[in-house]
Amino acid sequence: MSNILVTGAGGFVGGALAKRFLQDGHKVVGLFRDKSAEFKFEPITVGEPQSVAVFADVTDRDALYRVLVDYDIEVVVHQAAHSIVKKCQEDPWSAYRTNIMGMVALLDACRLRRMDYPPAIQAVVVATTDKVYGNGLVPYVETQSLRALGPYSASKVAADIIARDYFTTYGLPVRVVRSSNIYGPGDLDESRVIPGTIQRLLRGEPAVIYEQAWAMEREFVYIDDEVEAYKTIIEKGENGEAYNVGGSGPVPIMGVLRPLVTMLAGTVDDQTLKSKDRVLVEIRRQYMNAIKLQVLGWHQEVSLEEGLRRTVEWWKARQG
Repeated sequence: MSNILVTGAGGFVGGALAKRFLQDGHKVVGLFRDKSAEFKFEPITVGEPQSVAVFADVTDRDALYRVLVDYDIEVVVHQAAHSIVKKCQEDPWSAYRTNIMGMVALLDACRLRRMDYPPAIQAVVVATTDKVYGNGLVPYVETQSLRALGPYSASKVAADIIARDYFTTYGLPVRVVRSSNIYGPGDLDESRVIPGTIQRLLRGEPAVIYEQAWAMEREFVYIDDEVEAYKTIIEKGENGEAYNVGGSGPVPIMGVLRPLVTMLAGTVDDQTLKSKDRVLVEIRRQYMNAIKLQVLGWHQEVSLEEGLRRTVEWWKARQG
């Protein structure tokens, strides 16, 4: 059993990771910025408290250091970030502050913790994104050059480089996770294509596809497979290395919308799927080569079709 700190534990992936770590018998400290309406990280007691919620700013290095020391943290999983591309575009200052300086604050707190109480921390697993590859050749491989296209990807490229430098310069046991589009039960963000489409259809509204998105291809990984990828990287990953987490392979946007519309509206026609004109500054094709992670024993278990079905059923149950 390990003492694990999960930053961004109130988010989609952070919350799923925290839940799984608790189920596996670990003690989990969840870092939250504030207590939102969706806050559900309740203390679990089995002999002694197994989960603890801490509220702090991820850019506060001193507060993070105290958490690491007070709870004798052995594994750190960093999920706290601004993850919506459009919001980062609208507020670059906040994106850079959280995504870059939040990473620096956490890594430096870990560095100081190891100096004061060596070796203590066994693994620091940090999330970046497939967006760090920009418009590079697909499928993306970990050895490609990183490219910034907009504030979100720029902040993630910087964080990715800084994270691996903390291994090179200070020997911090850092491993970087670069994931494609993660989906599944628990994602409440309507700005993303899967939860947004499901919510529209459940309200009796048509799904929407933008004109320029027809030719776009993306890759999707189901949340349970994402959690398993993190577990594999924690247990078997090498320090200083980055790992791609792919899943579905390249999928046209219609390859996601069509099954969702069919499941929730019965037929795909002009009443259930509307096309809208909107200027999109997006990369046409993005998908990963995940062989490096697969060599460690990780493989996609949930197909896109099955994952979408599970996600739809979760939303139906949530709606009552």
